[in-house]
Formats: sequence, C-alpha cells, structure tokens
Amino acid sequence: KATVSVLNCASVNPSFVTMLRAVCVVLGATGAAGTVPVQTPVRGWPTYIAMGAITDANPSDRDSLDGRLVDAVFKYAGDGQGDVGKLVWPIFTQQAGATATALAGVNKRATRPVVVSYTAQLSNGVTYVDWDNTNKVLAKHFANLILTAQVLDATGVNNATEGASLVLNPDMMGMVQQQGLQAKLLDPRTAMKIDVNAALAQAVWFAGTAHEWHLSLYGKGLDVAGDHTPLEVIQLVVSGKLQPQGVYSPWDVKASFETECERLFGSYAGAVPASIPHGLTDNFKGWVEATNWAVRAHAPRLTFGWQENVWCAGSDHWVHHDQSEDSIRTAITAPTLRVFALAGVYTNRWAPDFVVFDKYERDPIPSLAGPGYIWNARDWQNFMVYVKQMSEGLRSGAPTPVMLWQIPGGHLQTTKEAAGTEGATGPDYFLGNPDLAAGLANLQSYQKEVTLDASIYNCGSACSLTEYMLTNGDDKAVDWAPGHMDQAREANVFAILWGGGSTISVGKKPIDDHGWLAGRVNRYAEP
Repeated sequence: KATVSVLNCASVNPSFVTMLRAVCVVLGATGAAGTVPVQTPVRGWPTYIAMGAITDANPSDRDSLDGRLVDAVFKYAGDGQGDVGKLVWPIFTQQAGATATALAGVNKRATRPVVVSYTAQLSNGVTYVDWDNTNKVLAKHFANLILTAQVLDATGVNNATEGASLVLNPDMMGMVQQQGLQAKLLDPRTAMKIDVNAALAQAVWFAGTAHEWHLSLYGKGLDVAGDHTPLEVIQLVVSGKLQPQGVYSPWDVKASFETECERLFGSYAGAVPASIPHGLTDNFKGWVEATNWAVRAHAPRLTFGWQENVWCAGSDHWVHHDQSEDSIRTAITAPTLRVFALAGVYTNRWAPDFVVFDKYERDPIPSLAGPGYIWNARDWQNFMVYVKQMSEGLRSGAPTPVMLWQIPGGHLQTTKEAAGTEGATGPDYFLGNPDLAAGLANLQSYQKEVTLDASIYNCGSACSLTEYMLTNGDDKAVDWAPGHMDQAREANVFAILWGGGSTISVGKKPIDDHGWLAGRVNRYAEP
C-alpha cells in the first residue's frame, strides 16, 4: 500500500498540474490511496490512521455499513444529553458494541465501538446543574459513567480488539474557555464547591456492591438468582439466562432495571469505599480528576479522551484568515492549553489516552454558509496547525494522540453525481477528490451558486464558493485531487470519525450520499 506523503500536488507549478494530478493520486500522495501510518498510536487501534462512522447501533440492521471498510463506529450514550438526574441502562453503549462486533464479522475487519458520554453538558448554554449534588445529579452522573465504561470495556474485549474508546464531554471545555468561566470553575480563590468526594463515593458504592434486585416483567417478578452488581445484572440479561422467564432483550427489563437502580441508589448509607483515591478536591479540578479515575479504575482496557472545539477562543472565524504557526499559537493554542492545564485534564494521575477535536457537525453547504462553517484548504490547514500544537502541548514528553471526530462527511459534488442537497469539504481535503474538474467547472449548481459573506470569510472580492475553494490565502492555486493525510499524520491524528446525528457519514444513514464517502474510505483502506 502506497504511503507516499512528501509530494504536495497543490504546490506544483500550474503548468504541470494536469499531468501530475493522476500521478499524485496513484502514488497515494498524502494518503489518497493507501493507509497512512500513525505517529502516535493508541492501544487497541490500528497502526495506520483509522476511519470511522456514526452508527444507529442496531446490530440486526447492518446494511448501512456492510462493505464499507470502517475501523470504528461511534454512538452517543443514553439520551445524548447526559441523562441528567437519571440512572440508566447503557443500552446504546451495549448495542454499539454489538454492532461493531457484527460489522467486524461481515467486513472481515476489526471494528471498534466508540461511545460519546456527557457527564457535564454545556452544548446548549452555560449551566451548573450537572455539578449540583443536592438531588444526587452529580452522583448519578458518576454512576452512569462507571456503568457505561464497564459495559464498553467488556465490549472491546468481546470484539477481540480491546479497542473500545470513550469520548468525554463534547463542548464542555470549549464553553469554559469561550464563556469565561475560569473564575467560577478554575481559580482556587473563587471556584465554586463541587461535592466530588461524596458523589463519587455513592456512585462507586452503587456500582461495586452486590444488591438484592426486584426486577419484573409485565408485573411478574423475575428470579435473578442472588445478589448482583448493576453490571452483573446487565450481563445476566445479555447472556440469555433469563429467557426461560420471558426476557429476550434488554429492552424487556430496561425500565424495571432503572426503577430498581433508583431504589437501590436511595438506600446508600454513606459508607466510603476503600477504593476512592485520596487527595481529590471538591472543585472543578477534582471533578476532572475523579472523572478520569472513574474510567481508569472501572474499565482498565478502555481508552478515552476529552473533546475540545475550534471555537473555544471566541469563534471559529479565525480559520478564515491567513495565519502563521506563531499567530495561531499565540491567539488560539496557548490560551486553550492554559485552560486545560488549570483543570489538570491531561496532567493528573489518571490522564486520558488521546484528545478529541471536532468541526461543527452539520454539512455546511449551502445552508450554513452564513455562520462561517464552510472551510477551504487554507482553513483546514489552520485547523490542523492548531490541532498539532494542542497535541504537542497538553502534556510533557510525547505528543497526545488526536481523534478527529464528528467531521462532516459531505463533499464537493460534481455534475456526474446524483443531484445533491448538502455538502462539505472535509473528505475532499483529507482523502482527495480527483473527480473535480479544473476550476471546479463541474461543481453542482447548488454549491457553485453559494455566495459567502466577505466580513466572515475574509475573502475580499472572491466570495463565490467556487472562488473561495480555489484560493488558499497565499495566492497559490488549490488542487483538490490529492488529499492531505500527511497533515493528519503530522498532527498526530490516529483516527478520523465521519458524520454525526444529522450529517453525511460513511454509511447510508443518517443521510445517503450514494456511497461517495464509502468509496473514498474503501480506496484508502484497500487501494
């Protein structure tokens, strides 16, 4: 498999572009064809940059990803908002694992489950409810996190990869920085109190104690044969041992299980489990450390990382300007690293395995041109400089591996394709799009006709989408044929996970791109 990455076709003299476009693609320049090795591997993941997709976590309906050679599938835990104030059966985590296992069998390719978990949800605005333990909200978050991690950890082993991974708290660290919450959360002189130790003790007691369960099905009690921890009850149901009593699916007893969880959780008498680590502070920094410990202690094979945003320093409009490495480091990276350092996310005793970055999840062409979500090659390059700098600065020593997650899977569509309604540029940038004609002359009209706001995109008079895609901010012509997987490698990326809940991905769901991205991913996997 070709892994040549030294040739950058975009910098070739224009008179040679036509001749060399095909050469670049054939050689796999920057990974257009053929896997690209990682610089910073993660346990349980491939030694090349992996490709992943969102899944609806339905193991009996795999058609969406059959034959589409992804290395991972991801799913949001619970209700996707953190299940505030509730104890839940991590059923979507369980099903994501089962889906990954099923796909691995069909595609003859190890497939890892990745679950996205919110234990503090600031995506919809600033709120402190997730850290309030008055009604045991914080304790229940810890309990749900532990059970999710335990189920996912076992799933990775069952899937024979030990590659199951957890993504923690999207948007939360970004909001702390963007909304100026440092005084409220990170300054030891003014930070609010968070009942970390009490909440964690109750959660660990609940998860680690064998309880007497009173489960029922259609009003009839179930015999679960003795006392069990919550994880053991889940495993009992999944094993099929309750089928003689009419339990054929976790859905049959999910509601009863969650009701029992609430009853048992309320019986906590205050004992502190011996496993609780000493030295956790009752503040935000202590909560971060306790979160890392909860995963490490209860799911030792699981790998995990916290997520950060491109807009954390104010907005993401900085990518639309010509930047140097120094200007990005000064204005964007250094302030972000300071927030992470103050919180101790990657420097505490149980530091994560990787860091996660996303781009706004929706395909931005044409409907989200207004907010500035369409990126050209210059914008992507700025983003990757930031990602690399963050990777190198989060902790001393080796760089932190990077997962690019929830990257919109739409692309620049040509007139030879079926009529489309939404697109993006991430797949074109990383994997290349040799179908685009010179000057983007064959771009579909719904994309070609988009006009960009010069005040946002810093594009002067070149504010049609076509002109913006053909300029790089440095007067160099842009060729979209080759990809830029070399930049991903240099930025310490170990995985790119495509799509989201309402965005084109590698599979047929949630939006079908008629196999375009799947074709690029397959060509990358097996050229």
